[in-house]
Amino acid sequence: MKKQKPFLTPEMMKDVNDALIKRYEAYLQPGERLHCVSGMDESDAWTIKVVFENADKSLHLPLEVAGRRMDLAGIKAPDARGILIDFVGFFFDRYFRGGRTTTLPLDWQEMPFGEYTLFVRGWQRNLQLEEAADRLLAGEAVDEFLSPRERAQRSNGS
Repeated sequence: MKKQKPFLTPEMMKDVNDALIKRYEAYLQPGERLHCVSGMDESDAWTIKVVFENADKSLHLPLEVAGRRMDLAGIKAPDARGILIDFVGFFFDRYFRGGRTTTLPLDWQEMPFGEYTLFVRGWQRNLQLEEAADRLLAGEAVDEFLSPRERAQRSNGS
């Protein structure tokens, strides 16, 4: 099992989050947030995870970026942190300026970034819809996804 230790302290994560908000505030709509949720120093790689989501969680986009130690030979943790954070900026610059259509691979995929090779993955999810599907499968009513006509029919017992 890989030994994991923090790659980003809580103070560093706050600084990253503040920088993300400042850099992308013009692109964020009310209720949306972009925040760093983890940074790990593993035995074979450094990883950072950043999530972009809206208030109702109908848009949830986690971006994970990793730098393998063997690909970043001679790089120390502070420099690796900078490289990964730079990639986060590179991706979200493209995402927001490109009309929010830039996508990420579902599984880890190698990506050249300047003179380095990083691994990235991410997937856009609708957590609100996933929760509703779970409730529906559990036999609960999921009224918030019915049309007004369907709600009226249900309330009239039709």
